[in-house]
Amino acid sequence: MAPRMLLFGWLCMVGLLLVLDRFQRTGKGLWLLPPLFALWINLHGSWVFGVIVLALTIASGLLEGEWGLVVALRWTPGELKKLLLALAASLAALFVNPFGYKLVLYPYTLLLRQQGVMQYLEEWQPVDFSAVNGKLALVLIFALLVAALFSRRQWRLDEVLLMAFALWEALSHVRFLFFAGLVLAPILAPRLKLFPPYERELDKPWLNAAIMAAIVGSLIFFFPSVAQLQQKVDEQYPTAALDFMQRQQLNGRIFNQYAWGGYMEWNAPELKPFIDGRADIFVYNGVFEDFLRATALKHSLEILDKYKIDYVLLPPKEPLEYLLDHSSTWRLTYSDKVAVLFERTPAAAGVGQ
Repeated sequence: MAPRMLLFGWLCMVGLLLVLDRFQRTGKGLWLLPPLFALWINLHGSWVFGVIVLALTIASGLLEGEWGLVVALRWTPGELKKLLLALAASLAALFVNPFGYKLVLYPYTLLLRQQGVMQYLEEWQPVDFSAVNGKLALVLIFALLVAALFSRRQWRLDEVLLMAFALWEALSHVRFLFFAGLVLAPILAPRLKLFPPYERELDKPWLNAAIMAAIVGSLIFFFPSVAQLQQKVDEQYPTAALDFMQRQQLNGRIFNQYAWGGYMEWNAPELKPFIDGRADIFVYNGVFEDFLRATALKHSLEILDKYKIDYVLLPPKEPLEYLLDHSSTWRLTYSDKVAVLFERTPAAAGVGQ
């Protein structure tokens, strides 16, 4: 839920789901898909999910039958032709980007060549059911079970296929819980009758207005101040350490904590961090792998020498901190609760040069 391009990708997913829903109801609207995919690939790599959703929707209409509460209706020849043309045009539209086929192949490159990134980053890990996101996922799964047990409403085959795909991806990688919410919410909503039917004569507009005003007032009143937000930043990022480095006018190559790279570039652009959150661009020349090896104490000193690192900035109580603290070639020059800064000793720097 951070301001990132992934959210624009999910916005495109919403557009796709709306177009497919309209087509299933009216037989119209598929002409919107090619321009949607042309926009999507230029925003984020989640367009792959859009292709899968479209393909599953088409495949579900190739069968006809009824299996308990699951029902499948075959597409008419005209509908199938429109869908296949829309799929072909959408695939062609993916090449409308500045990098051509390379951007189209990128998601597959991620799966094949960036396993280190996927293993290291928390958002690529399976759902932890002891965490908040995991508990929300369990609620969603239980809601599906309740809907399956107590709702006699039939399930369309495309709904079943999309739910299975969304749950599989969401439980395999935390970052795709958002995708599951987009897919499952409109499928579950008609089946979970949490409130009685709306009766206009029982409505109380003034009470509704008062409740909405109270909610808006609470949002304004409880919104954190600038000082509170800055305190949260200071608790997670090396604010004081960067101030120290700027006051001392330290100039050199910095081996930094992965999550701090972007913060350093934004707040102290004159510094030279080793890595930042754009993990992909550091994979192909081996930098990301070297970062993982160095932090895991696998030839750490050799890697720092390889890149001629002058400073190491990382959280306290990390394994690499212990190593540097007991190395004659590095000395501690700054420390606080959030960060420690090591500097290569002058003798070691001379040898390295």
